[in-house]
Amino acid sequence: MQTLLFYSVRISLLFSVFIFCGCTFYVFDPQYYKARKYSKEYSGTYVLNKALYDEIMQKQKDSKDTKAENLKLEEKIYSQIKHNKNELWLQKREHYLKLAYKHSGYYSEKNAQRLFVLDMINSQKDRILSNGYAYYSGAYSTDIAVEIPQVLREKIGGLTDKNMKFQQVIYPQFFYIDDGGKAHIISLGILYRYVNINRVYGLKEDSNIESVFANGEWLYLRKNKVRYVD
Repeated sequence: MQTLLFYSVRISLLFSVFIFCGCTFYVFDPQYYKARKYSKEYSGTYVLNKALYDEIMQKQKDSKDTKAENLKLEEKIYSQIKHNKNELWLQKREHYLKLAYKHSGYYSEKNAQRLFVLDMINSQKDRILSNGYAYYSGAYSTDIAVEIPQVLREKIGGLTDKNMKFQQVIYPQFFYIDDGGKAHIISLGILYRYVNINRVYGLKEDSNIESVFANGEWLYLRKNKVRYVD
């Protein structure tokens, strides 16, 4: 009986510590499991142009032979950034910070640098397709607006509304730009971003000003499935 009481008190204390520290309990949230269900059913890669997608996959497979060279280039660029010796990064830092924000919903120096480095590495690759155009990866490395038609979003399904704790994130995975400046989507990527804000703090600075701080976590859910859109 005493042992049972001891463990009951211990569990209660641990639970109180978690609450006091502001730790999130997304595992107890039904919306989290709903997000996982949506992710399992809808997330992944959606291919619109199979011929060009297969061509890109083959190019990426061939480029694995240059993996060591890419790693050396990556280390070199990061070193230049660290010591403020990469002029292009210094010029485009704000641009990549905005792209990182567009992708994740918050400004991150680390993510911005990662996007920049990936762009620099990708610029060294053979990106010319059989149709004569270069392909691009993601919607974050170009200033060209890549619109995803609403009819296509509805056809794929798994849409979410603003009242949900999780949101569908859909982005062009691969695309090319024709001579007229129009973007043609080759494949789309879909994931789900689950947001769990479990505590909100208010701090009154004076009688008229109040600062609000949120504590929680952001989870990205995605399955590595490839689907083909007719």
